[in-house]
Amino acid sequence: MLSDEAKARYAEEGALLTELEGFMRSYEDRFRESFTAEEADALSIDEKVTVLLSSALASARQLTWSMVHAVNGHLAPALFLSTRAHFELTGLVAYLLRDLRSYRAGTLPAAKLEALLMRLHLGRLHGLKALAPELAAQVKAVRVGQLIEAVDDVFPEGADLKLFKDCYWWLSEFCHPNSFARQVVGMRLDGRTVRFDRAAALTVGEVGAALGHAEISHELFLRFFDEVAGTG
Repeated sequence: MLSDEAKARYAEEGALLTELEGFMRSYEDRFRESFTAEEADALSIDEKVTVLLSSALASARQLTWSMVHAVNGHLAPALFLSTRAHFELTGLVAYLLRDLRSYRAGTLPAAKLEALLMRLHLGRLHGLKALAPELAAQVKAVRVGQLIEAVDDVFPEGADLKLFKDCYWWLSEFCHPNSFARQVVGMRLDGRTVRFDRAAALTVGEVGAALGHAEISHELFLRFFDEVAGTG
């Protein structure tokens, strides 16, 4: 988990550090190391949902460990990148949940849910032109922006403010070659000289900003995960 040195260095954000370790335990509690289909010929819809959900959790778990290692190693870029990537996984589970709710209510045909599950399982954007048009349409990934917007669709408390979407695009500023990204790697102005820190230097403010946003994604991911799994 978090090192004693990191906890001392970022003690001002102790509540967020404690929450991060709590989220890690939540992922460990839900993590499954294997899945075996009941039938040999084809997966049922429920089984496809289970595999997709389990893979999303496995990714979210490793991204959360990445946040831990970034804090321990004082690596601002890694912390913001892993936080933003986690938002996208929360979007994936929200996108699945939105259609799964319709399917469970009897308003979405099974065939349409099957098609969505294929896109979410096998989705890609690279190399589609090399595929037959029908296959390309079946495996064309859902755009990240659509995944992010799905969170506000299934989480009405934040829909009026489009909170999740706004947080995602704010985090993106640290993950693109923009001014925010340059600031967190130790680029600073010293008179007429621009200096670049050789040593990694994650600040208390950056820890608070990144983990404060990550908290939103963790909470929603676990909430959506449990509803899809039928345990929430």
